[in-house]
Amino acid sequence: PAVSGGNAHNCGVRLDGNVACWGLEEFGQTEPPAGTFSQVSAGDDHSCGVRTNGSLTCWGSSEFGQATPPAGSFTQLSAGSQHNCAVRAEGTVECWGRNDAGQTTAPPGSFVQVSAGYDHTCGIQTGGSVNCWGSNIDQKASPPAETFSQISAGATHTCGLRTDGQVKCWGYDLEGITPSGSFLEVTSGSYFSCGIKADGQVECWGDDSFGQASPPAGSFKQIDAGTAHVCGVLTSGRISCWGFNGTRQIEPPLCATAQATVTS
Repeated sequence: PAVSGGNAHNCGVRLDGNVACWGLEEFGQTEPPAGTFSQVSAGDDHSCGVRTNGSLTCWGSSEFGQATPPAGSFTQLSAGSQHNCAVRAEGTVECWGRNDAGQTTAPPGSFVQVSAGYDHTCGIQTGGSVNCWGSNIDQKASPPAETFSQISAGATHTCGLRTDGQVKCWGYDLEGITPSGSFLEVTSGSYFSCGIKADGQVECWGDDSFGQASPPAGSFKQIDAGTAHVCGVLTSGRISCWGFNGTRQIEPPLCATAQATVTS
């Protein structure tokens, strides 16, 4: 995604391919390396990016090995709380980092997208079916037998965008919630999720303890939820963030990102 929300920091890809990050810098997670990237994903206290040549680079805290990526060529990655997963060019999934709940033991098969949550991971297999692995407490790793085009794993739930544009959530806190209308993208935070509707407006549901489920007005083309905040790219190219601001992660720098026209 153009912008990615972590726990207390965010990162985005600039127009020139360089990465910009902002927020808490306690673990070095907002000090990205030089070079051009095609994607970046922010975790709790680390970040990872896919370079334009397909290789992975991570920075920040490496306490659980989450900042030590495997070698090879990858097309998409997702940074979780203390683990990461990425889709190799041939479609297999590789995960690394903490594995106390089995969240880094990816199943075999061909995948088109993967999303790392707190202690579980979900991926969309070729054909649209969802496969989840890791902790299944509260059933967050038991996906429905439907076809999806995009998914996003939170802390104790997962939400997916079905091929018909409808959103389906499963897991502890959002089980059975089905937001009405057609969506273009869905993203999951810790105990809430948000989606972009067909008209570009953002709708959120779930926990709102820090205002993270009260999105601003405006037309968005991409959003990504952190633990208790959300950042999005407006159709104008500007970045707007909302929710928890204890470490200034919802105050993006001017012209910081993204793979879009960003104005100051």
